[in-house]
Amino acid sequence: MRHCFLQTTIDRCENCIILVAACSTSVFARKCTGCTFAFGAKQLRFREARDCSVLVACHSRPVIEDSSGLRFGCWRFW
Repeated sequence: MRHCFLQTTIDRCENCIILVAACSTSVFARKCTGCTFAFGAKQLRFREARDCSVLVACHSRPVIEDSSGLRFGCWRFW
């Protein structure tokens, strides 16, 4: 069975590993610290995130607000 999320919001996670493989709109991560993310989405947004690693396959540039220590790489999930 294939699932596609319309929108995903992630709030206040610490030291987590989070995978969102198919999001047809946006992924929004707020107030996350020390996490590892892998996102496949149309748009990616971060607000008040600290010291996170992000692998991303995205249709647009990430939107980053009030964040620091983020590390980005390309996620090739196929």
